[in-house]
Amino acid sequence: MSATPPSSLPNHDSLRPSVSSVLNPIPLSYGANSFPLNPFADPYHLNSVVSISYKNRVGEGYSRRSPDSKSFPCRTSDTLQRPSLRSSADPAPLRYPFLFFCYSLRSGLPSPPIRLLSQDPRSPMQSLRLNPILNTDSYKLTHWWQCPPETRHIYSYLESRGGMFEETMLAMLQYIVKSNFAGQVFTLDDVEEARRIAHAHFSGHPKSFNYEGFKSLYAKHRGRLPLRIRAVKEGTVVKTHNALITIENTDPEFYWLTNWAETLLVQVWYPITVATLSRAIKQIIGKALVRTGDPSLLPFKLHDFGFRGVSSKESAAIGGAAHLLNFLGTDTLAAIQLLNQFYSADLTARNPLDCAAYSIPASEHSTITAWGEAHELDAYANILANCPEGIVACVSDSYDIYNAVRNLWGGALRDKVLQRKGVLVIRPDSGDAVSVLEELFKIVSEKFGYEVNRKGWKTTVPCVRFIQGDGVNFYTIQNITAQLTRKGWSQDIWSYGMGGALLQQINRDTLKFALKCSAIDRNGQWHNVYKNPKTDPSKASKGGRFNLIQDGKEFATVEVVEGAPSPSNNALETILEDGKLLRDQTLAEVRAIASSYDTYNDSP
Repeated sequence: MSATPPSSLPNHDSLRPSVSSVLNPIPLSYGANSFPLNPFADPYHLNSVVSISYKNRVGEGYSRRSPDSKSFPCRTSDTLQRPSLRSSADPAPLRYPFLFFCYSLRSGLPSPPIRLLSQDPRSPMQSLRLNPILNTDSYKLTHWWQCPPETRHIYSYLESRGGMFEETMLAMLQYIVKSNFAGQVFTLDDVEEARRIAHAHFSGHPKSFNYEGFKSLYAKHRGRLPLRIRAVKEGTVVKTHNALITIENTDPEFYWLTNWAETLLVQVWYPITVATLSRAIKQIIGKALVRTGDPSLLPFKLHDFGFRGVSSKESAAIGGAAHLLNFLGTDTLAAIQLLNQFYSADLTARNPLDCAAYSIPASEHSTITAWGEAHELDAYANILANCPEGIVACVSDSYDIYNAVRNLWGGALRDKVLQRKGVLVIRPDSGDAVSVLEELFKIVSEKFGYEVNRKGWKTTVPCVRFIQGDGVNFYTIQNITAQLTRKGWSQDIWSYGMGGALLQQINRDTLKFALKCSAIDRNGQWHNVYKNPKTDPSKASKGGRFNLIQDGKEFATVEVVEGAPSPSNNALETILEDGKLLRDQTLAEVRAIASSYDTYNDSP
């Protein structure tokens, strides 16, 4: 492969290079023959080693990638140069040091490898940037001129109109509000960019984008949004057909903002649905544990396997975090990071192991099959050798899971498993879950022994447990748990791993979420607004402005009485007003609220 010519190199204007080695710095200047160093250059032409890393542009903060220092050859006869890069925000060009070590081409000796460590920040990645003004549906940009004359305020509410469950758990609204509606949301540059894009997008239609409106909004509020958002506390479980969230504009000039915000605000359907689904599964497993085993095991009985099964890392973070309102087990690291950043779940020096969620060392098929079928035993022995204590999980169906459990785990490795200070979790990943698990329970009982707990249900020896991660969803969990407990096995001995069915196999219609305009202020007079389609009465919406009255764990949506004070038991709290966040819940607080609605301990 030959060296990449300068003309074909990517534009690195967003990167600031810092190349490190052992000699003194040489200022880099931009010359006619200089170009960005190519780490894939032909080593025949280049014979020395340098290490390069990148700094972010001024004002952008650190990126999210931290690669190792890259080593690549450079030609000693060349003048090593690099343009001094700067962003439009930089007051003046900046120069960066280029430290290098080169061996002479004439020496005839190969260039020895030099390990060069860099303390520079991570190099920036190119990520999607969305103009905040355009974070809405296209047609909403045209609604500013479609409302009735003398409109001053528009009021809308969000509800679940039924669906898979009869109740919903509010989740991750705080993340959506903090990341989209709090503080300064847009700048004048965003307004200009939005105007240009909308002009082209709507083929030059003069009534497409409210250019003057957004300029006025910036002039009056400096990019903050004059909106009021009210909602129940996160973690609260509310029957469907109730107002969970309301939104209205606070400045009468910008009545069109209320439903401009719908597109992003209504996306709360996703974490609510995940949290509601996760909660429903928690009640199923919890009831089985109360009946057959130890309920204290419940927090780790449903593990999130869904990172790879969702549409984006953002979805993984949001959905995974919603699941963690109910459980403590996950392999979706993005969820932990969201909870750290938006729900005060960060690690502390005082409690360095106090994490938002937990996982364990575990194998995948590649780490087993890489040894080859003839050395399957060696693969398992290697796992035990590297994890002499604690919990470790191993997928065991790469070839013949019955042979693996009977003759490898329960044969050659039996004594090591029994002598470990910890638990081996065996994971089947194929076949009919009920029949496979039941057979594995029998094999382990035969090879290792079994016990009967104080409630009369059979368990395997404490050092061997199982996790079912294949074909797991809300309905198969009910079936597996019902059938295996009916056969006398305690729920103590197996857990579930749930991936796409937890975070991806849902949509807005799973709980039939909708955000609808319900009231409008015209010239100082409020009017109720609603829809009631003759062709589908289930899509009828409420009219009026609402309070959500709480009586214990029961809720009722009632219309606001003009001039009357807000009832003391109104569960709708103002969480955002005019860009200012007024409520900031912690993960611990949300979890406490969520657990207060558990029903698995209730008598049948």
